[in-house]
Amino acid sequence: MADILLSAATRSSLFALSSVQSQMTTLQTRLATGKRVNQPTDNPINFFLAAELNGRAGQIDALTSGITDAQGSITAANNGIASIRSLLTTAQSVANQALQSSDPTVRAGFATQFDGLLQQVDAVAADSGFNGVNLLTGSSTTVNLNETGTSNITITGSSATSSGLGVAASTNQFQLNSDINTAMSNVSNALNSLQGISASLGATSSVMQSRLDFYKSMINTLQSGADSLTLSDTNEDSASLLALQTRQQIAAMTLSLARDRDTSVLRLFDTSR
Repeated sequence: MADILLSAATRSSLFALSSVQSQMTTLQTRLATGKRVNQPTDNPINFFLAAELNGRAGQIDALTSGITDAQGSITAANNGIASIRSLLTTAQSVANQALQSSDPTVRAGFATQFDGLLQQVDAVAADSGFNGVNLLTGSSTTVNLNETGTSNITITGSSATSSGLGVAASTNQFQLNSDINTAMSNVSNALNSLQGISASLGATSSVMQSRLDFYKSMINTLQSGADSLTLSDTNEDSASLLALQTRQQIAAMTLSLARDRDTSVLRLFDTSR
């Protein structure tokens, strides 16, 4: 099949249209994605540098998830401690009321209340877990603090049940003053223990929060760096696209004129026959 011969003007117009269309496609892709670098061929250096920065940001984000989970365990434990402290304070008040009475029946009633409060302490401690970790029943968890796994912190739990805190059920139905005084002393020691557990968890939480804040800032820095390498200026691209659309219209008109001129020339040859 013979090659189709085109005039210089037609060939030039077609080339201009093709070039403009290619540039428009590139700009439309930029506007759709918001990036000037969408694949390695756009800018190999920027593409792979941005991929590396985003990759590290992703690794750090995974670390923050682990830290956030650990923070949740500490928050759940602290909530449990607050409730247990309230229950023990009430138990201490109940024991003191028993001490003020000389009626055996009344004392027995206070002893029953005291034991019921200790059961609630055990229930709260058992329910203070988060995502499978309960720091008030002796569970511990280790949190990874960096990408290489060379830095970590272990959160050691404590038993905040009544027995774990050294508070036993009432003896002799609180008939003896010595039994009541012992119970009150045990509760006082338990409250001090809870304060120590809370302080320890608070210190650990502070360390992890500092690391969490640092990592959130680092993720933002890495992502901003990646964006600076790949993001496009949408205002500039929109203006360029508009200019290209104008050039496309002009090129199409030029092609039409060239085609009409070629057609006119061919008609002259046909008329001369």
